[in-house]
Amino acid sequence: MSAFKDAYAALNNSPLSNAMKKGFANALVNLDTYALAKYKDTVIDIANLVHPNSRLSKATVTIEGREMKTLDALMNGLTVSADTWEVAQSEAGQEVAKAVKEGKLTKQEAEKVLAEAKADNWEALLADGKLGVMAALRNIRNIMKNPRKEMIDNWCALITDAEKVRKALILPIYFDLAYDVVIKEFAQVDYSPKVQQALQDGYIASIPNLANLIPGRTCVIVDCSGSMGQGASNGKEAYRGRASYYSHEDMTDQCCYKAGLIAATIAKATGADVIKFGTSARYFSYNKNKNVFALAKEIGTDEYGGTNPGTAFDLMRNGRNAYDRIIFLSDNEANYFRPTSYFYTQYVHDVASPYIYCVDLAAYGTTPLKSDKVSYHYGYGAELYDAIANNEFQPGEHFEKIKKVVIDPNYTPTEQDLA
Repeated sequence: MSAFKDAYAALNNSPLSNAMKKGFANALVNLDTYALAKYKDTVIDIANLVHPNSRLSKATVTIEGREMKTLDALMNGLTVSADTWEVAQSEAGQEVAKAVKEGKLTKQEAEKVLAEAKADNWEALLADGKLGVMAALRNIRNIMKNPRKEMIDNWCALITDAEKVRKALILPIYFDLAYDVVIKEFAQVDYSPKVQQALQDGYIASIPNLANLIPGRTCVIVDCSGSMGQGASNGKEAYRGRASYYSHEDMTDQCCYKAGLIAATIAKATGADVIKFGTSARYFSYNKNKNVFALAKEIGTDEYGGTNPGTAFDLMRNGRNAYDRIIFLSDNEANYFRPTSYFYTQYVHDVASPYIYCVDLAAYGTTPLKSDKVSYHYGYGAELYDAIANNEFQPGEHFEKIKKVVIDPNYTPTEQDLA
């Protein structure tokens, strides 16, 4: 509602139309206490413009023993807890700290009590459906520290709920980052296999969310040279060790596998072309219906010798294949004499000038290409997808689509519409 309000004001030099006021007022009275309190500043801002009838709201809160409408409490400046995980954990910490200060608990006892209290909070939030998918993924360490069967069951059910995953627009990368944490830190925990499977199922459910983020025609170029056998960086520093990908059973943390997983995921979501390169390059023909993790290994495991990115650009140029964007996945150990920029310039001159996203999975920091349409991203993380969203957003195109929408001035939203 806030975004609509701002857009309407920019286009019309007025706050809201009467129809929008009516629709927003109806929407506010249909929100629950959790949503109203979590976004209270925006709710108050909108409510001051549209004056919702709080008597129509079912959301209530108890303050000092008196039950009242949540909307009324917010508009009167009363404190209403959003009952989010942040609030629950903070309150637990404050209560335990107070008990220590008053001498009711020793520091050792406090640590145990606080751990139990936080576990209780996670369990309650999950059981009541008040924990979002993203919060569940980002708090995987906290969830796994003191696992309880019911809590783990509810957590797994949440992150594998395809409807919730797609509605929240969670990208696959977040499931894989959580998976890495479980593999590296909690592999021996009793519930680890169940959690790992849930994360893989959630990953698969989230793949369609990439389709809207990456429209048009995409080519993913994957470095399959020998140096890609090293471990992928976390983005903060280059990976210092070297472990051969090709002789290792657990390959999930290696540059080659991560590159294959990114390529396989984007290919399944958008039908993108995939090029594998090393000393030479070729287009990779894939079965879009194949399991994404099996496809990732197919894309990432062949060793192509040296690192010559120019072969990939020549392959695209010779085929006159124009793309909206090229995602270049490598450790950027380009070791050929003729610079990659030469082949890139030839491609741009002869074929197209797409956005180029260079992902340096080993985080060495090399920058072989220079252009205002080229961006660099270091290590394995979500930065790539943020860059695509930010670089390629064209507000003019969206306004044109909005202008084509015809709204019936006599239309009254139903309860289903508002839900």
